Amino acid sequence: MADQNKFNMASEEIRKLEPKIIGSCHSPSARVRTDPHLKALAEIPVMDGPMPLPNQAALEAILTQIQGGGSH
Repeated sequence: MADQNKFNMASEEIRKLEPKIIGSCHSPSARVRTDPHLKALAEIPVMDGPMPLPNQAALEAILTQIQGGGSH
């Protein structure tokens, strides 16, 4: 629940700095391709409802992949 105009102004200030890396506590870090990252972040305040989260089985599959137990 953010004011879209304030969010956009803050995002534009970051964009003007031309950062090479954007770190975040709530999203992956963006390296080099920071402009698409900022554009995606700008859509968050106007999203319809919360993002669906994985269930326990999906979480366990993700953890298996991360820990190298998957076939990919």
